[in-house]
Parts: sequence; C-alpha cells; structure tokens
Amino acid sequence: MEKSLFLPFDASPALESDYRAAYLYAIVSGNIGEHYLPWISEKYINCSFNPETEDQKFSISVWDNPSSRKGLMQYQLIDLKKEVFSDFHPDPVAFFKTVLSLGVYINFEFRWKYLPSHIQNATGEQLQEGVVIGYDDCKQSFVVKRSDPACRLLTYELAYRNLEGALYDTTGPQIKLHFWFYRPETVPKTDLSAVVRYLQDYIHSRHSRVRNPVGLPYGFCAIEALINDCRQCMERGELPNTQYLRSFAEHKYFMYLRMQNFASQQIVPEKAAFSAQKVHLLANCTRNQPELGTLPEVFAAMTETLAIEREYLPAAVESIQAFQQSNAPR
Repeated sequence: MEKSLFLPFDASPALESDYRAAYLYAIVSGNIGEHYLPWISEKYINCSFNPETEDQKFSISVWDNPSSRKGLMQYQLIDLKKEVFSDFHPDPVAFFKTVLSLGVYINFEFRWKYLPSHIQNATGEQLQEGVVIGYDDCKQSFVVKRSDPACRLLTYELAYRNLEGALYDTTGPQIKLHFWFYRPETVPKTDLSAVVRYLQDYIHSRHSRVRNPVGLPYGFCAIEALINDCRQCMERGELPNTQYLRSFAEHKYFMYLRMQNFASQQIVPEKAAFSAQKVHLLANCTRNQPELGTLPEVFAAMTETLAIEREYLPAAVESIQAFQQSNAPR
C-alpha cells in the first residue's frame, strides 16, 4: 500500500542564511508554531566572525542543547564505515522510511546531482547537507529541505532510486546521519539567567562557552569585523556576500522579537522594544543584495545599529536582572 508522510517543518522560516541553524529552527517553529517565542527568546543572541572560512564567516548559529532535559530536541549521530552501514541497512529506503515514521528528521550530506535535473547547477558535485522531512510513495521520493545557492530554504525531491548513490557518493569512508527528534512533552521556557549571560557575552564581545573557538571576534566586535569585511569588498569593487548580510538582518530580527516578548511581560521597558525595532528596521536594508552604489548607506545603517544597541542593551540586561531579583523565591 502506497503511503506518504510529512513531518512538521516551517515553510517560511525567519532564519535561512545559515542552513545548519535554519534546519533546526524550522523544525522547532514548525512543531510549536506561535508558541516558539519562549524558545527563541533564549537563542541567537551572540554572534561570531571567522575570517578564515568562506562557508559562514558571520554566524548566529546556536544548537538547542540535546543533552539538556529541558531541550526541545533530542539528537543522535550514526557514524559508520560504508561497508558496515551496508551490512546493517541493506535497504536504505526502508530504513529512512522507518526512521521518519518514528517522527525523526534525518540530516545528511550529499551531492546536488542526486536531486532532479531541473534544479541542478554548476555545483552539482558539491556536497551539502539537507534534511529529510518525509516521503511520498506515489512520487517514489523523499521530501528534502535544502538551502539553495541564494540562501533560500527550498523543498526538493530525492528519488528512492537515488538515495543509495547520495549516501555512498561522498569523499570519506564514513556515512554520517544526524537524527533530530522533537520532544512534544517539553514545554518551551525561557531561562532568563542564560539570556543575561548571552547578552553580556554579546555586549562584551566574548563567548562564555569554552568549547567555542578562542580568538574569534564575538558580539559587538563581530559586527564591526563584518562591516570592515564588507567595506574591503566594496574597495575591491566587489559586492559583500549576501549570506552574511542576511545573517546580520536575521540577528537583529530575533533581538527585536526577544525584546518585544520581554516588554509584553514587563521584564524590560517598552523603550527597549522600541530600540530593538529601530535596529531591526535599519538592518532590513541588508536582506537583499545591495548594489555597489548603495553600499555606503548600507554600512552607515549597520554602524548605527551598533550605536543603538550599545546604548539600550546594557540597560535591558539590568532590567532583566531586576525582574529576576523581584521574582526570586523568598
């Protein structure tokens, strides 16, 4: 009997620029819908800039801690040699369908050429991650979400007949599958102590999680490094990478959502939400690729966002701490 199954996934996620973070965000927001604010208020606060990579120099990526009992997502990795994987799972199509039927999302890396020919491009041999969110027996294909070269999170079909090639046609001897499971019994909550810690990291350009790369610019310094990198592109007559600029705009949007949520609960004053909204609107000019002639205005808007955040964020942190103290058990 032919069947189809589609796991919840946000069709229009607010986060698309960093595909690794976008997949997780879209899974969470697709499952909890309008109730995602308590979760998002604690995420995507800090940022980093890594000049040594071209994959994602400017990043706001953060993973929901899978080892935490309060985490909304449970994570598991399968990392096996290809010959071992083939012994354990001789029918990968049946294996994928079984995993999906348990409500588990499958994230793995494969080449573009295994997707339908009408979306192939010059990067057909390029390896990139995609997340499998369902299957359709009528079409004999899996449903895959993947970021295209323009940083748009789009839906593709991976034919059953192509799955084996997609799994085994990789550069290394291993097959790595990342499994994500949404925990429906977990109630999204905001850890205000974590918010304070992450905001202080952002303000003071540091990262308190020691496992993160040391020496990279974080927080305000990361924003300054991003602006300088974009200016250098302009001086060479080049346009900045759209991916980095969209990450910048998304970071400011999430800060606006956070402050708006806190202001509605009287955790921070309304002026904090107003300032965050102003920053968000200024940052919107970076969402689409600007022309060379408009770059000076874009850089001026990005610089102004820093000035506004330097003024209102320290006071917002003090307000959150005051709210915590006034509501602490006595």
